[in-house]
Amino acid sequence: ADKAKLQRIFNEGLKYLLFLSILFGLAGLFLVSPLVNWFFAKYAVSLPYFYFLLITIPISAFSVIASVFLVVFRRQKFLFFQKIAKILIGVPLYLLLLPPFGLWGLAVHSLVLSLILNVIVYWQLHQDVKENVRLDWRALAHFDRGDWDFIKKMIRQSASFVFCRFKPS
Repeated sequence: ADKAKLQRIFNEGLKYLLFLSILFGLAGLFLVSPLVNWFFAKYAVSLPYFYFLLITIPISAFSVIASVFLVVFRRQKFLFFQKIAKILIGVPLYLLLLPPFGLWGLAVHSLVLSLILNVIVYWQLHQDVKENVRLDWRALAHFDRGDWDFIKKMIRQSASFVFCRFKPS
């Protein structure tokens, strides 16, 4: 495969997933609180944990793209070992954070575990993939006309799918 094309696919896929995850995070930040307070008032006490866990949504975007690349390059064995590592790191971290910090310890556990696993996935992607796909921060922050056209097209197609699907017959 062409190295430049792989790099572009990696950066654009990550950029769009980050954009979408930040959009969903912001929607959760502003829409969930009124809905929970209105329909499920007794669960309003859990909203601070929810808001904290919103941080993990954009973090997981990287892991999704990296995992796809690892599958494409036939590194499924690593993904299996990643699940084992998640247990080996997660259980002691859980036991370390839960007793002293309670539910906040669980929220921090989720964030820290996500960060650790993302570092491991990126390291593996960098080590294993012959083309050495790299994370380009500038490409993630740069939106050109083609990016905005793509986003508009996805919004139109999504809206068309939703509204045509549920249109009364």
